[in-house]
Amino acid sequence: MIALLLTLAQAAILHTELDTTIPLIHASIAFRGGYASDPQGREGITAFLCKMLLRGTIIQSRQELSAAFDDLGTTIFCETHADYTALHATMLSRNAAPSLRLIKDVLEQPRFQEDECTILRDEMIAQLDEEQNSDMSLALSYSSHAAFGQKHPYGHGAYGRKSTLRAITQDQLRQHSARTLHTQNAIILVSGDFQKDMIESWVKNLGLSSVPLEAKTSAPSTYQPSMTVIDKKERTQSQIIFTHPGPAITKSAPLMIANHAFGGGMFSSTLMREIRVNRGLSYGARSRFLFATEPYLWQAFLYPATKRTQEAYELAWQLIRNWIQKGISQDEFLFAQESLIKSADFQTNTPSKRLENKLHEVVFGLEEGFFAHEKDRIKNITYPEVNAALKAFFRPENISVTLLGTHLKLDNSTHIDAASINE
Repeated sequence: MIALLLTLAQAAILHTELDTTIPLIHASIAFRGGYASDPQGREGITAFLCKMLLRGTIIQSRQELSAAFDDLGTTIFCETHADYTALHATMLSRNAAPSLRLIKDVLEQPRFQEDECTILRDEMIAQLDEEQNSDMSLALSYSSHAAFGQKHPYGHGAYGRKSTLRAITQDQLRQHSARTLHTQNAIILVSGDFQKDMIESWVKNLGLSSVPLEAKTSAPSTYQPSMTVIDKKERTQSQIIFTHPGPAITKSAPLMIANHAFGGGMFSSTLMREIRVNRGLSYGARSRFLFATEPYLWQAFLYPATKRTQEAYELAWQLIRNWIQKGISQDEFLFAQESLIKSADFQTNTPSKRLENKLHEVVFGLEEGFFAHEKDRIKNITYPEVNAALKAFFRPENISVTLLGTHLKLDNSTHIDAASINE
């Protein structure tokens, strides 16, 4: 295996990993600046741009472009994260040259045809409507963004709102494309059975935007604890979400052990044992950390029957407070630590996962090999360190609560209509 990381003349970063076991190539072309970089009033434009790249080029319609990739056996899709947007492709080694030419056209000559913009806008609005119909998705999405406030880069989802999607114009897309698909933003990652010279030549000849980048202004990192009830008619089940500011990923190891013991999804975790196994209050109960370039969030969530919402809410609050104040037991620590050590190998066991890790290292500003060394970090954490970190980091007064359901009551809460959230 050969791993190479270099900075090219035009400032794109290229990472390659050679693996000739299977005649396949995995390629990711990513750009710093995901939906957190959306301008105010145009939330959703980065995801819109990413999807439009696959809707045709100047020389090929969407149907022709799709057929060309299919004929080569190449799969390609787009992804928009808070801090980056990316195209991911898997191609046959023997078809690397024509596949890369197509991807070059996609990046250099996007079409932004009016009728395709209209179709995509309708599809994205329909997906927001679909989220509206999924109580868990709606509650998780709302609670993830509401705490930051709409003016914060993390204060909205990838698709923005219906009103902001409707306001996006072709000219705005072109301008956003020039700012986003920029040589200084580009991170190209390739793994598999490839020819190194071909990949480096392709990157060097990639004609991305080189217009001067606008200076980025930092947004206030204020987290606003809140109590919110999302009113939705005729629900037989409620959604309960607890949210707390998250740690920087570089300082998360002891907290990840604590969280795994508390709500890692195992039946032995505190939340599952006390809420589902012992009392049958909810089919599931979990907690997790979400990471981004800046410290992001911790969430705990459960979904009891409407008639048992109050009981489940009070118990979950009690369990969270006890977890913060008393920590986890030594047996819980040993079990969670061993479980995370065993699962760490699955985060690096395929070329595509290693490329994703490398992408996150570059975007999040982490040291090289950060994810490869996760097992060692977990292994070196001691039991006292876990409970000390838990007590030092979490503050009950910083926890926000979001409830979604029918006729729910929560002291000192703000009520909003579910139908208004994505408008």
